[in-house]
Amino acid sequence: LIVPDERAAVAEEVAQAITEDRPFVLEYRIRTAQGQVRWVRERGSKVRSAMSGEDRLEGIVFDITADRDREARLDRLAAFLRGSPGPVIEADAQGTVTFANDAATQMAENLGVSFEALLPLDHPDLVRVVLNAGERTPPRDVLVHDRVLSWIYQPYVEGAVCHGFAQDVTFQRRTEGRLARATWFDPLTGLPNLAHFTRRLDHAIRASRATPGYRFALLSLDLDRFRLVNDSLGRDAADQVLVDVARRLRDGLDTRVEVARTHADRFLILGQNLPDDAAAHRLVDHTLACFERPFNVFGDPVYVTASVGVVVDDC
Repeated sequence: LIVPDERAAVAEEVAQAITEDRPFVLEYRIRTAQGQVRWVRERGSKVRSAMSGEDRLEGIVFDITADRDREARLDRLAAFLRGSPGPVIEADAQGTVTFANDAATQMAENLGVSFEALLPLDHPDLVRVVLNAGERTPPRDVLVHDRVLSWIYQPYVEGAVCHGFAQDVTFQRRTEGRLARATWFDPLTGLPNLAHFTRRLDHAIRASRATPGYRFALLSLDLDRFRLVNDSLGRDAADQVLVDVARRLRDGLDTRVEVARTHADRFLILGQNLPDDAAAHRLVDHTLACFERPFNVFGDPVYVTASVGVVVDDC
């Protein structure tokens, strides 16, 4: 039986088709004897009997429930893609974007950039790689002004297209950055901490053992009687001295030299892959020169001295 809320519309359409003497095609729901609701498509028309001369309806009914379910799933998927809060795109095999949802276009407009600026720089290459491999990519971060988008590319090989899904991970990346800095860097001076420095020193030792002629120098620096600065001038003044010491130690050094603050008033300096012993001597001279002039603490000069120990490893 036709479900009640569709009976009137079906009857009206059939009556109109009979009046206009035309075929009709209807899609409606029926309820089976087992109580199931099914979608059917009915094709019919008015015919006149050659024997009786009477008009009657003839037609055929198809069960289209599976087709309707498939269409409903596609409609839901399309609605999800259009309404997704994160950018979603579809690109053909050449990387040309054939669809972008509202979130993608709105984000580009809000950031004042072209839509292409939201995509990874190697977007066309990513599309080709994904379609050839048949596997989705790992997350790929894109920095757009102060926002970070994380893209995943998913292939749809049968359609020769690739779908891209992005999330705004700005907050997560900032949190990860703060955690990384807290783990590996001294919060006062911004220098690497002991954990970070130990990893670098371990790398230098292994390189020295594995590479003939590899030379590194390790300097251990302690500020002399630094507690007096803290006790007489206060914590803020002592912290300012430490920040200035870190800056002087770091200024003018190349990338082969690592400076770390490992304890309250102790610094470690690692010079890696030095060309000769003279380079180690120059590093010591640079370190001692940092204490030849006073530190300016809130307008007052403060003199600080340091003790330095040196080890040079040359294998």
